[in-house]
Amino acid sequence: MKEFLEQFTDKNNEVVEYIAVHTNRYILSYNYIKEYLYEGMKILELGDRSKFADFIVSNHGCIVDNIKTDLRYDFNIETNSYDFILNMEVLEHIKDKNEDNEDFHLREKMTFSGMKSLLSECNRILKPDKLMFLTTPNASSVAVILNVIDYKSPFDYPPHVRELSIFELRELVKDFQILKLDTIFSWYPNRLENYNKTLETLKELGVSCENRGDNILTILKKNI
Repeated sequence: MKEFLEQFTDKNNEVVEYIAVHTNRYILSYNYIKEYLYEGMKILELGDRSKFADFIVSNHGCIVDNIKTDLRYDFNIETNSYDFILNMEVLEHIKDKNEDNEDFHLREKMTFSGMKSLLSECNRILKPDKLMFLTTPNASSVAVILNVIDYKSPFDYPPHVRELSIFELRELVKDFQILKLDTIFSWYPNRLENYNKTLETLKELGVSCENRGDNILTILKKNI
């Protein structure tokens, strides 16, 4: 995949900037899901078309569609339509539904209604026993811990609507079966040495260091 992405690095546009930041995440994500891909597999990618999807099409013969409507609301897609969903770096951008802001008691807190609706629709349009690949920043990562120590926003990317802890994500996807869930270090490879030193210190303090990567990757199976 690295060679595939490198062909876009000589162009000066937003796609290049995105790929430069996300190449490592793309490679790790591909290695995480490649065993599930097969020729003719019908995939829905949430959001704009990505180079990740283009790579899957060209190397595995999959069919990838995209949906770019307001993902907080019902997808105009038939039930049991897809074999696989790419839900990559989307959830953290999803606001509550607009109607939640019409009532004071809902307006004063986050209800996660947009995220819940998105996930419910993903479950609905998947064929029985089929899969969704979901990635999202980890709000319990070692990067977040260091941000707090440095008096920064705990969010890895502050403009996000809401970054999620693994506990919160597990609650949101409880209608799916979690086949596997891990964290990785997707961004800032120059910070890995500092992250590892921090993790060693946390271990000495008796703090769990499991799943402290900056990004959550999970494979979810639709329950019949």
